[in-house]
Amino acid sequence: MSLVLRNAGRLVTCDQELGEGPLGVIRGGALVAEKGRITWVGRDRDAKSPRGATELDAEGVAVLPGLVDAHVHIAELGASLERVNLVGVATEAESLDVLVPKLKAMIPELLELNGQGAVGDIPFKLSGEINEI
Repeated sequence: MSLVLRNAGRLVTCDQELGEGPLGVIRGGALVAEKGRITWVGRDRDAKSPRGATELDAEGVAVLPGLVDAHVHIAELGASLERVNLVGVATEAESLDVLVPKLKAMIPELLELNGQGAVGDIPFKLSGEINEI
């Protein structure tokens, strides 16, 4: 299958020799892809469509071919380490087996708050029972 993308307002090639500036921007750009691979980039007026190619109109938007969004949110990773995973827990006893060690590890931090505070959106007040775990 072949694809021709036309009418890209700005086609970002990341090759200074192919376009303007450090990002190699081609204004009024186009690209040709065959069998899932980009085989040509350039000005729309110079694009040649392979026989039977599907043509798409980019409607003047910026196109960044090959860009993969591989970003992560490190803060979410850190927050997830504080969560308790109860997947697969079927009984109250099993949940306590998971929760008690987590609570024991958290108690010193919780006690610094004079026994009151919040974990996430859940307010708490430590009772004698939790202090004794």
